[in-house]
Amino acid sequence: MSAKKNAPQDASPLAEAGRRWLAGQGLAPERVEPGLWGAPWQGEGAAPDDAAAGVAGVILAGCVDDDLAAVHVILPGTVPAARRAEAALMMMTFSQGEPVAALMLDPEDGEVRVRTGVDLTDVDADLEGLFATLGGHALNAADELAAALDGLLTFETGADGLPA
Repeated sequence: MSAKKNAPQDASPLAEAGRRWLAGQGLAPERVEPGLWGAPWQGEGAAPDDAAAGVAGVILAGCVDDDLAAVHVILPGTVPAARRAEAALMMMTFSQGEPVAALMLDPEDGEVRVRTGVDLTDVDADLEGLFATLGGHALNAADELAAALDGLLTFETGADGLPA
């Protein structure tokens, strides 16, 4: 990603719309960095006791530049190194049917992420509706991708019982 042209602020209308969208999903957003809010996310395929075991992903919403709205969903678990090539091929196939979301697999740590976003430079947009659309696409893609990767994601916990 290129250097930020305009560092976003928490009070920007775009950042605030992202925070409100997360809150409207029944989540408790916390500031991750200026302009970006995050909250734990379970996904539809999560087992009821996953949250108690500390197995959760993260959803982020807000602006990464003053004019760039984004929603990121980080899936719970990671893909083990030995299975990342298989997961990458599966994600490439899956992405053929996913026209609006970027699917990402971190080659270093196996983190899986779904991103939607739009550049709003010189665009007057309904920010509430924008985040509802971006977030809806990101969450649907994340749920479908998690199901497609079933059996490839592992959930390692540290000594404290939380995800490592």
